[in-house]
Amino acid sequence: MQGCQCKIARDSFKRMFRQLLGQLEAVMHHARAARVIAANSRIEASQAGEYLQSLQALLKVWIKPHIPFMIMCSAVESHYPFIAIAE
Repeated sequence: MQGCQCKIARDSFKRMFRQLLGQLEAVMHHARAARVIAANSRIEASQAGEYLQSLQALLKVWIKPHIPFMIMCSAVESHYPFIAIAE
């Protein structure tokens, strides 16, 4: 009888251990996915810095010199709505 109970316990242990391994594999799969997402986020963040520098250069070179003209166009459009400068 004890031999039978030992076999039942051993089979139960094996089954639960396989379930635990399956759950561990699922957790490891999520962890790998999280690492990939984190790596992609770091890459995108580093590229965002370069993109920001490009935008700042564009602002300095092209947009800032044209701000007075843009303000004037906005004023003209607000006073004379029938004139479509922006189109």
